[in-house]
Amino acid sequence: MADALTLYDAPGSPCARRVRIVLLEKGLRWATRIVDLTRMEQKRPEYLALNPNGLVPTLVHGERVLYESNVITEYLDDVFPGARLYPQDPWQRAQAKMWQAFEPAGRRFLIGDAFSIADVSVLPRVAMYPLVRLPIEPARHPNVARWLAELGTRRSFAQSEGVQPDAA
Repeated sequence: MADALTLYDAPGSPCARRVRIVLLEKGLRWATRIVDLTRMEQKRPEYLALNPNGLVPTLVHGERVLYESNVITEYLDDVFPGARLYPQDPWQRAQAKMWQAFEPAGRRFLIGDAFSIADVSVLPRVAMYPLVRLPIEPARHPNVARWLAELGTRRSFAQSEGVQPDAA
């Protein structure tokens, strides 16, 4: 199928999870191809032919090949209708992109009261902090703890936790 989506993914990759969240938020179906980073599959010639950076994720959409998670998420938001994740307002869109570039919260979401791509971009990294022994203590970081708890209730965030072989 010309419009088929295939995501080259790796378990534990926050960048790949970011793309999975957007795919889920958009209600898209995709096929998953696991790239085993422990076996250096991202450096194999056949993968480098798709993504010369040798990193995950890589998205194939028909004949188009995209890499770099923030580029992929913006593409998906532009190409597929539905709830917009990138704000239409130029200033809010710039703020979202600054969060994407910064990736380190006193508002409900990172950009005011609306869930956006900024939240999608930052959550996978922040959610990994406890795994690398950087716990987020609610007493010290109440806004971050509240933000994580609220985002944790989103279906896309829960479902994006693991890699799905052929996601719906």
